[in-house]
Amino acid sequence: MLPLTVPLRDVWGQAKSGPLPEPLDPAGETPIHDPAPGEIYYWPSTGVIALYYDDLGQTVPAPGLIRLGRLDSGAGVLAGAGRRLTLRIVPAEPPP
Repeated sequence: MLPLTVPLRDVWGQAKSGPLPEPLDPAGETPIHDPAPGEIYYWPSTGVIALYYDDLGQTVPAPGLIRLGRLDSGAGVLAGAGRRLTLRIVPAEPPP
């Protein structure tokens, strides 16, 4: 689906999240219940992508989250970007 533009909201003060245009198939992936800052997750029950920038010590109920990747930088910028923003997500450049 990349590149992708996603409208994000910050509901809990620890992640920016928004709907993907199409659901992903999480079959065979290990669910995560304790998301880590700097990680990107998919919530299969809602079709939402979440970019975590803080850890408030909360766990995620079943079915959990699916780890999609990580933020190479910018978690602090993401945290201070306000409650609503639009984000363009592109694939990482391969290392030289």
